[in-house]
Amino acid sequence: LTSINIPDSVRNIERYAFYHCSSLTSITIPDSVTSIDSGTFSGCSGLTSITIGNGVTSIGNWAFEDCSSLASITIPDSVTSIDSGTFSGCSGLTSITIGNGVTSIGNSAFRYCSSLTSIELPDSVTSIGDSAFWNCGDLTRITIPDSVTSIGESAFQYCNSLTSVTFEDPEGWYIAQSEGATSGTDLASSDLSDPTTAAEYLKETYENYWWYKR
Repeated sequence: LTSINIPDSVRNIERYAFYHCSSLTSITIPDSVTSIDSGTFSGCSGLTSITIGNGVTSIGNWAFEDCSSLASITIPDSVTSIDSGTFSGCSGLTSITIGNGVTSIGNSAFRYCSSLTSIELPDSVTSIGDSAFWNCGDLTRITIPDSVTSIGESAFQYCNSLTSVTFEDPEGWYIAQSEGATSGTDLASSDLSDPTTAAEYLKETYENYWWYKR
């Protein structure tokens, strides 16, 4: 299968619908579609471009896992969350635009996106999941919006090129060794105000902690 036309009558694309269609190179999802289910395009290693319609509100777990030829993608404002492993293993992904409706970045959402150099998180995002950017080796910088109140364990572990993390609001952060903890060790706002120090904290010093903001 090299191409397909999805008609406007389609409302949902169910789980694993195009699983391992490795010769599929491009696809357009019409505005009529409201959900892309789990694993829908997982293993579509030849997929180089995809257009997601403005009607899509949810993208399931591992939906684009191992789409290693996908270089860029735009997530429309209609989407509210990027679920677990959505782009895990998209090693060719260099550019992604996240819509202003997204509130959460799921666990392992961009795990092993080794070509991603930078990413802009919209102010709508409140949480970044465990291992969200794990082993994104080319990632050099990221800004954490002041809307974010939690960052999961190992979210930036092995991001060896990460040298600049800008916290829009460096006040009130603490780290804990258990998920959901309501108290922990406070982090100095002066440290998080320095992009170099903040990067070291996230990718190495405190990478095995959960981060929360009061």
